[in-house]
Amino acid sequence: MVIGVFGCGYVGLTTAVSLANFGYKVMCCDTDVNKIELLNQYKSPIYEKNWILF
Repeated sequence: MVIGVFGCGYVGLTTAVSLANFGYKVMCCDTDVNKIELLNQYKSPIYEKNWILF
C-alpha cells in the first residue's frame, strides 16, 4: 500500500516518517521544491533553533 502525504511541514513530515516506520510506502508531495530536494538528499527541511540532539 502506498500512502500519499500532502505537505512536508511539521505535521505532514512527522506523519509520513511515522507511517514509513510502520512499514508503509509513503510518497510526500509539497509545493516547496527546496523541501523535496532536501528530502531526496535524506536531510530534514525542519530546523528547530536552539534544539540540542542527545
